[in-house]
Amino acid sequence: PVVLRWSFLYRFLIECINRRFRYRVAYLVALIDQYKPQVVITFSDTSPIPGEYGWSRPDALVLSVQNALRDSLNLSKIRKAPVYMAFGHSTKLLFDKENIPYQRMVPVGSIILGLFLSHRPIIEFQRDLVFVSSYRIDFEKPEFRNTAITNAIASAHKCLFVNLLRYSIENKLNLTVIAKGKVRYDGEHFSEEENYFKKLSGGQPFTLSSTIKNTYKSYSIGLSANLLVALDSTLAYEMFSIGKKVLFGIGISKTLSKERDYDIEYLPEEVLLTNRSYDHFRAKVNILRNLNRDDYESNALEKGSIYIHQKVNCPPHKTINEEIKKHLEKNI
Repeated sequence: PVVLRWSFLYRFLIECINRRFRYRVAYLVALIDQYKPQVVITFSDTSPIPGEYGWSRPDALVLSVQNALRDSLNLSKIRKAPVYMAFGHSTKLLFDKENIPYQRMVPVGSIILGLFLSHRPIIEFQRDLVFVSSYRIDFEKPEFRNTAITNAIASAHKCLFVNLLRYSIENKLNLTVIAKGKVRYDGEHFSEEENYFKKLSGGQPFTLSSTIKNTYKSYSIGLSANLLVALDSTLAYEMFSIGKKVLFGIGISKTLSKERDYDIEYLPEEVLLTNRSYDHFRAKVNILRNLNRDDYESNALEKGSIYIHQKVNCPPHKTINEEIKKHLEKNI
C-alpha cells in the first residue's frame, strides 16, 4: 500500500535525482520517509542504506548495530555510516583506514553476547576442548573455489582441526565442535559439514553440536570450554573479550594473516598460532591450559576489549536503549 501513494512516488523521483539514479538506495530512503521515523535501527551494518538515510535526515537518529567482525571487503559498499554501535575500537580503526565517514562511533560490544550474559547463564558441565567450525560447502568442491582466500581457509581449517583432534586423543580430553551449519535437518549444509568432519576424524571420537538460529547455544558451549580453538571466528573474539581461554589459528596462513592483519594485531602471543606443525600447536595449547586463570583473564580482558568492548554490567542493549531514549526525550 505504501508504494502506491503519490507522496511515495514523488519522493522516490526526488531521491533518484539526489542519489544520482541509484534506484535501490532511492527506493529504500523514500520508503523509510513514508513512516516519518524519529529513530531507525538496523542490524544490517554493512548496508549502505542506514548511512545514506542518516546523513540526509539529521533530525532522525539512525543506529547501525554491528553483528559480526568486519574487514575491508565487508565495508566496501558503505559510503558513509550513521551512528555506528561498534564491537570495539578496532572497528573504528578499520573505518578510519578505509576513509569511511560516520556520524558517531560508539564501542558497545556484542549485543547478542550481552543479551546472553544478562540472562545469567548456568553452565551445566565443562568441556575440555571446543572447536569453532569455519566450514564452507566449497571446502570439498574445488571447482567452486574461485579465490586464493577460500583455498587458504580450507587448508588452515583442516590443519587446525586435525591437530586439535590429535591433541584431544593423546591427552584423553573430550572435543566438541560447534557446527557452522545452523540447522540440523533443514538448510545450511549441516549434513555436508557432518560428513566433512567425520571424514577428517577417521573414526576418532568427537562431538558435533548443531546450533539453531536465534538461540544462544553456541555461546553456552563456548562459555563451557576450558579452551576454545578457532580459525577466525566472531564467537572466538567474543569469548576472548570476557576472559575465556582462546587459541586463534589464523596466523598459520600467511594469506589469511595478510588479509586480516588488523584483526590479529593486538592479540597476545600466547593465543595466536604462527606455525602449522603439531609440535607448535601442542606447545601453545599446553601453555594456555597451564596459565593461571586470573593472570590470563586480566590480559585477555585488556586485549579483548580492543576488539569487543564488552561490559557485563553495562550490556549493549542498555546503551542502545539509552541512545534512543535520549533522542526521543530531546524531540518531545
